[in-house]
Amino acid sequence: MAKNRRRNDKEKIKKYKLGKKIKRKSPLVGFLRIATIIFLILFLVLIIYHFRSTKLIKKVIVAVSGSEKTDLNDVIAEAAGNLGVDEKNFKLINKQDHIYIEIGINPSDLDLVLANSIITGKIVEAGGKQLYAKEADNGRYQLLQFSHPDNKLPFLIKIYYGNYVASLPEVFLIIDDFGSYDNSLLDEFCELDKDVTFAILPNEPYYKEVMNKANASGHDILIHMPMEPIDIKNNDPGRDAILVEYNDKKVKSLVREYIKRLPLAVGANNHMGSLATSRVDIMEPVLQVLKENNLIFIDSYTSANSVVAQVAEKEKMKIWERDIFLDDQKLSDELMDKKIAKLIDISTRSNQIFVIGHCHFKSKLEFIRKFIARAKDSGFRFSAISTLTNT
Repeated sequence: MAKNRRRNDKEKIKKYKLGKKIKRKSPLVGFLRIATIIFLILFLVLIIYHFRSTKLIKKVIVAVSGSEKTDLNDVIAEAAGNLGVDEKNFKLINKQDHIYIEIGINPSDLDLVLANSIITGKIVEAGGKQLYAKEADNGRYQLLQFSHPDNKLPFLIKIYYGNYVASLPEVFLIIDDFGSYDNSLLDEFCELDKDVTFAILPNEPYYKEVMNKANASGHDILIHMPMEPIDIKNNDPGRDAILVEYNDKKVKSLVREYIKRLPLAVGANNHMGSLATSRVDIMEPVLQVLKENNLIFIDSYTSANSVVAQVAEKEKMKIWERDIFLDDQKLSDELMDKKIAKLIDISTRSNQIFVIGHCHFKSKLEFIRKFIARAKDSGFRFSAISTLTNT
């Protein structure tokens, strides 16, 4: 038993010595250890370098793209301007512990919640961090606080409903067909608001007298250019009218003659012309001569096939279109209600509305007077055609 135990101990010692000897002399094991350590070190270095480089790149991008807006002043001012905030409703005060900004928005344009969302989005996009936001004074204003890494002081922003004068829709009222008479009815028309425009036919006997009286009473004048309608046999535009059979030279000659007869005119509109205004070859020379003389054009829009807008775009000239024909064969309170309702409906889509009436009878004058009064009571304001420009 003792001999066997001693023999086993000697074999263990021999194996142990042999193992140590093998490990100590093996080059492969040592190489693998060293390679593994080097690989891990290199991998760690690459990770550190990657994240550090990413941060540096981001930092450079922010510095370059927002270098002019790092203090948020420009960002906030620009956001307020985009919301339609004017100088009277924007205030910035540098205080000891924060930068205080007041932004008064137009309540007719948007509400506080939407304004808050837009302004907050712009600030966060520029690198700002929102610290808190709360509503105060029963929803009359909102307070926002932001910080920015490039600013020591936080920003305290108050968004409230500012004081704005309501922008009333403009009505441009044109009275067509003047020139056939010079009497007391004309004198009464001249007593209308000065913002009402007189459209005078240059082929009627009293065109010059009407022009002078309208000018003396402070009314703008349009050349009411006679133009060929679709049914010319039953709708005569009168002598010296622009017909579709005329060439470019003839059309230009007629327009120049109209301007010569009515030199005080600020522009023109068409009399009839449902056929002529649908023809590019007719409207091109018409608008070209008007543009040469710095005169505007109002399309009476007697046809849905009008090409006036298309030609004006080509000629790089701004034109306007009639929205409402005011009078009818039967003038009544019911008709007036319909016209006012239409005026209100159009005002939801456009801030400029063009209305055309006519001067034939005293009844039409009275209808126009009532329309002006009703429109003003409904919040509309009347403007002169001369306030428009064709550029």
